[in-house]
Amino acid sequence: MKQLLFLFIILAAGCSEPPKDNVQPTKKQRVTTGDITFEFPVVIKAESLFKVDVKFAHKSHISSAKLSGISMDMGVVPVMFRPINQLNLHYQADVFLGACALPIMKWRLEIIWVENGKTKYAEQVIQVVR
Repeated sequence: MKQLLFLFIILAAGCSEPPKDNVQPTKKQRVTTGDITFEFPVVIKAESLFKVDVKFAHKSHISSAKLSGISMDMGVVPVMFRPINQLNLHYQADVFLGACALPIMKWRLEIIWVENGKTKYAEQVIQVVR
């Protein structure tokens, strides 16, 4: 019985997460088009959570956002942005994209927002690696 308990303790200890002291900050790329700036990791890995930031030049409200596959039809992934500041200039979303058969997959991020009563649209291509 003691041997079984010892084995369980050893196995449980091996399942713990590694210390996060050596975590490197994620390198980000920034793309500005008109009144909107997209910011996302330089390297995005499939099946890993990553953040997308959107910054506006003027107070705005995001109506909808989605990701759709360009390289392969992967369906549509809704993206739920949340405001980061009270001025509605900076929004952020956590995104998780699945892997496909391709080693590199291109996705189109589409955003519709309202600024000063006018509906606006922007899109940005992002690349995801397996």
